[in-house]
Amino acid sequence: MLPESNNCRQASVTADPPDESQPLRYFLAWSLVVIWSVAIAIGMGLLAAYANTPGRISPAPIIIGHSDNATSARHRLYMFLHPRCPCSVASVNELARIMSRSSGVLDATVYFVRPESQPANWERGRLWNLASSVPGVHVESDVGGRVAADFNASTSGEVFVYDRLGKLCFHGGITAARGHAGDNLGQSAVIAIALGEKSDVECSPVFGCPFRAEVVVGRN
Repeated sequence: MLPESNNCRQASVTADPPDESQPLRYFLAWSLVVIWSVAIAIGMGLLAAYANTPGRISPAPIIIGHSDNATSARHRLYMFLHPRCPCSVASVNELARIMSRSSGVLDATVYFVRPESQPANWERGRLWNLASSVPGVHVESDVGGRVAADFNASTSGEVFVYDRLGKLCFHGGITAARGHAGDNLGQSAVIAIALGEKSDVECSPVFGCPFRAEVVVGRN
């Protein structure tokens, strides 16, 4: 048996003490993940609830004045918009789809509500230009909301459809949610009415900003 060499002697190894803070770090990291996930879920829920919450709607005039010589269209559509409402881009896009299906049988006027406190041309912006570009649509300024008040309109995107005798045929919105373009009951009802087809929908929710709101998001 060979004698043990001093050079072959193994040095004793001292193990490092366990890191007692490591479980705490894991706990804090997972806690932050859980809190962040819950916050995202709550935020998405609130956003979805807001998108699907309609604006206020009041009873519309059943009969309005009419002029047989004013237009050859069978029906007249009136839409009221807040010039700074980001949700109303979808409403104007839906109006464009309606007019493309109702050329010659539907006369449309869009009123942009401008508070008297705002300067001239305040209502003219991206939304105004978008509405003006729709074939067959007339765009007007409603200073002080006087015309809107005559119709009891209070929410951006509110639509009224009357026949040639001035009788109300439809009142409501033409989008399925705030800022959501696509097929919906209001849009389908207006197209059916304009084409002389049967429609069981006479009213639908309006998704948009109130005219009295100071809207800064999506500023035109």
